[in-house]
Amino acid sequence: MPSASKLVIDKKTNNYQIKRYWRFNINVDKKIDSIEKAVQGLYSRMDTISSKLDQIQTYFVGMSGGLSRHTTLPFLPKYIGKVNSKLFTYGFDKNF
Repeated sequence: MPSASKLVIDKKTNNYQIKRYWRFNINVDKKIDSIEKAVQGLYSRMDTISSKLDQIQTYFVGMSGGLSRHTTLPFLPKYIGKVNSKLFTYGFDKNF
């Protein structure tokens, strides 16, 4: 499936659609002229987003080992605590 997409399945007909729920719109910020500024900007944005999470809700985060997990997980305990963070992973049997 493409990034930022959802799979919608019609149970009656077994037809499906892949729908995008977010379009990437990349604007280059010319003020970011060093890795330090890029890291600080990412940290600031992630902190702002994470601070708006509902502390009553439970959040499920996939443990893919990718960049998204490494950038998301550090902020969860800061704002919602470990009790409301549920981590999962998936894999396959190599002998299958």
